[in-house]
Amino acid sequence: MTLFEAAKAGDSEAVQALLRDGANVNEREGADHTCALHWAAAAGHLEVVRVLCDAGADVHGEGDDHALGVIGWATCWEPAQPEIAEFLIERGARHHIFSALALGVEDRVRAIVAEDPSALNRRMSRNEDHRLPLHFAVDRGRADMVELLIELGADPLGVDGNGHFAATYARTPDIDLAAMRAIHALAKAELVSADRGSRAPRGYEIDVLAALSVGDLEAAERLVGAIGPGVLHLMAKRGNREATAWLLEHGANPNGLWTHFGKLVSPLQVATRYGHEHVASILLEAGADPSGIESGDNGLPRSEPETVSVVLEMREHDPHISELLNAFEDGWVQGITSRSGVVRLELETPGGTWGAAVTLVEGRLERLPFDWRSHAHCLRP
Repeated sequence: MTLFEAAKAGDSEAVQALLRDGANVNEREGADHTCALHWAAAAGHLEVVRVLCDAGADVHGEGDDHALGVIGWATCWEPAQPEIAEFLIERGARHHIFSALALGVEDRVRAIVAEDPSALNRRMSRNEDHRLPLHFAVDRGRADMVELLIELGADPLGVDGNGHFAATYARTPDIDLAAMRAIHALAKAELVSADRGSRAPRGYEIDVLAALSVGDLEAAERLVGAIGPGVLHLMAKRGNREATAWLLEHGANPNGLWTHFGKLVSPLQVATRYGHEHVASILLEAGADPSGIESGDNGLPRSEPETVSVVLEMREHDPHISELLNAFEDGWVQGITSRSGVVRLELETPGGTWGAAVTLVEGRLERLPFDWRSHAHCLRP
């Protein structure tokens, strides 16, 4: 057992034995350029964290592939480990903008931005699609932190590395309300300017989304020409029934396809993926096609139809191969082969379509405390 493996497993006795035998407490592994402390912190193993720190582990741990440091590994993955973060701070670590947002530590967020206003524009790594703090707060479901960031001057129209607004990450109606209000204020200024110049307003999909989010149907009516398929998808994703119904009444296509994080999806698929049954009902009544999605006991669609196969491919000597394999140890695995240094894991999922199957596989992989995309990829059989 290596020091990394013992730290991940929370085996403090093994960690101590390895350190006594001369293991380097600050050795970095190759893939994520992390130390054992990063992994113990992410897994919530407080005793192991204590042992490693007592042995001289670097509590900062900067330079990892996710650019989050040890405190980021303790807080920016799910579930967060506040006790670990508190201990690290006692040993000299400092919060950065993402760790403070993850734990909702308002005074630290304010202090970080006061010391360095550019923290509002700090980017996460490529592994996290270069998200901004506002994207991160929305994705983590921290409405309080979204409001704080907007108050401190975060750009509500900032985009991540794929061009997504923070609104794309919202899974409930009001999680990004503060950002939507800020965007709506910009759209209202454009409407005033259009009236003054006797011209048609120049609107964008995000303006319609904001108007509907704050309940300004009059503004939404004036911006109706900017409705694209993404607006309906995002309202379905966040479970906004009123906005979904309004969009359908104004010509939005219930079967329109839109690229959501690299996948073409329908509004119905998005609604069911995030558990919004009432929105799914509205979409079905409007003619949404439930093909490929089996009906559940309540008559609404669910993503558990006939099985679909997916192949997960990874390098034979990848440092995370055991975790990748263990993510599917409960029945999905149909076979495993290794050839020319490449391992192919054959999976049979309960997804009804290729896209649904890949989503289910990725859902398992997202639980891992590292960016699996740098270590494996999904293929058709």
